[in-house]
Amino acid sequence: MKIALLLACLSPEEMRLSVYIGYYAAAFCAGVALALLLLSSHQRSFASLPLYASLLLFHPAWTMDVFSGDCGYAKRFFSVAVSLVLVALLMLQVFRPQFSRWRFLVILCAISWASWLVLSLSHALHVPLVIGEGFLGEALQAFVLSSAYILRLALAFSLVCLILWLSTRFYTRRPAV
Repeated sequence: MKIALLLACLSPEEMRLSVYIGYYAAAFCAGVALALLLLSSHQRSFASLPLYASLLLFHPAWTMDVFSGDCGYAKRFFSVAVSLVLVALLMLQVFRPQFSRWRFLVILCAISWASWLVLSLSHALHVPLVIGEGFLGEALQAFVLSSAYILRLALAFSLVCLILWLSTRFYTRRPAV
């Protein structure tokens, strides 16, 4: 792991690379969102539209900066993570269009909490998550440096899931007039 990088971001190249990765991931997400939109119009079902539109609207390429103290590693991690989520949505739309979007959000919430738990246990037990150099080392470093954002994401997913669950409970219990 690059100790100097963790103490202070002295390399503008690292920050520039984080910005480029964010923008390339956003362009990829725009393409996947367009494919989802075309597929939705073909299937005549726009149930997923709010989900992938919000993922594209709040993409880390334009909502996160590289000056937050981690040289943009969190931006890298979340840009790739949003791309993977959109690809998962595309696969669900193609192969399992009847899959519940609420269940998909609950799965994302569980993954967020499990990721945060792994990082918290690693920190509490003083066991560093280190693989080494290369692609896996960089990916793990981005994951570790994103721990504060992962907690916020898990809390946000929990709140959204709770609101959706309460709204469906309220909607189903209303008497028909």
